Amino acid sequence: MILDEETVVNLYRNENLSVMHIAGIFSVSWYQIEKILRKNKISKRSIPDAITSHNITKYGLKKFLPRKYLSQKDELLKVAGVMLYSGEGTKRRGTVALSNSNPDIIKVFMKFLHRICGVQKDRIHATIHMYEDHTYSELIKFWSGVTQIPYTQFYKPYLHIRKKGTYRSLSKYGTISIQYSDKKLHTLILTWIDEYHKSLIQKGYDNYF
Repeated sequence: MILDEETVVNLYRNENLSVMHIAGIFSVSWYQIEKILRKNKISKRSIPDAITSHNITKYGLKKFLPRKYLSQKDELLKVAGVMLYSGEGTKRRGTVALSNSNPDIIKVFMKFLHRICGVQKDRIHATIHMYEDHTYSELIKFWSGVTQIPYTQFYKPYLHIRKKGTYRSLSKYGTISIQYSDKKLHTLILTWIDEYHKSLIQKGYDNYF
């Protein structure tokens, strides 16, 4: 296949294909593709954007698409999801992750990811945190039913060592961590948290008590 510069630029800029994918199409090195992009003064994507593009083009993983127009019901779901993440979510590492043992809270967060954030189900993973007196087969069956996440998208469980007594009565099905690896969505959720906090301050709720 002839290495046409215009086609290369179009595939990278308009089709959002990765450098590696374009190189594979033309059966050339990635260096040759980057050379054409530099020649045509095409700015390289940031590392997070490049990783996202690579995942999309190589593995067919779709990026998240936040819902633009929200109904009143959706607005409530968004507030619930953002506030849950404000209290229970991971703030570092650039990965969306929330852990809880309450299935109702997990259901709300899953709906938030799907309906508000536009996350594709096949990109959500989970990790079960369990103790010695738990049975993993029971836990994964339960949490897979709650989240609708297939078994194949569960990471290896994390086993905690029980010190005194039993935690099973407090957490019958252990704790589940919902994970979605995307720095952009992580940043967006943190931005929403900041916006809600500032809105409450502007309305005087910081001095309410």
